[in-house]
Amino acid sequence: MAPPLANIVPTVQSLVPLCPEPVIESHIRRAATRFCEDTLAWVETLSAAQVVAADFPYVVPAGAGRSVSRILSVAIDGMAPPLDASSVDYEERHANNWLGATGVPDRFVEAPIGILHLVPLPNLSTSMAVTVALEPSSTGTEIGDDVYVKHWETIMSGAVVLLSIIPGVPWSSGEMAAVHGTLYDLGVAKAKVHAHLHRRLPQLSTSPAAL
Repeated sequence: MAPPLANIVPTVQSLVPLCPEPVIESHIRRAATRFCEDTLAWVETLSAAQVVAADFPYVVPAGAGRSVSRILSVAIDGMAPPLDASSVDYEERHANNWLGATGVPDRFVEAPIGILHLVPLPNLSTSMAVTVALEPSSTGTEIGDDVYVKHWETIMSGAVVLLSIIPGVPWSSGEMAAVHGTLYDLGVAKAKVHAHLHRRLPQLSTSPAAL
């Protein structure tokens, strides 16, 4: 079971003791979402789905309390390496009828966020495994276990910053915002390095098949 973000409430409350708990909870969620968007640290490979051409555009199922930050990779029929990442602009400049052509997919496009297109569309039923970066949704109360263990303090600092810069409230504090802003930025930088080292960011396609 994913750790609840509410676990961070007591630590934040000790730093902004005049702030009501519901306000703290909502800003922890905001900070967790911002952290996930900034770092792509919450990564999961979803269960493989059997798809056909008619299933596209495909809405990637993030799960309850979660939203997709970015599609990182797509693999079909258990084959390696995964498909190349492409873009709408690239396809419109280099491919004919990229939304309707069928064949064996060799690249993917995410447009808009969380909506997947295979290029070309599969001409046969295809097993598709999607790896995504996730973030808590507007109603989410949990975050990935690995993200929580490694980065809860960064998320806590992000929440303190968001709370400390609210104007006209008893817990406003420029000094607190500055201190925890620095801690948040350091934590984000560390998480980004980790994501880069694990090659989580897809590269745009430059394969001859797309030209």
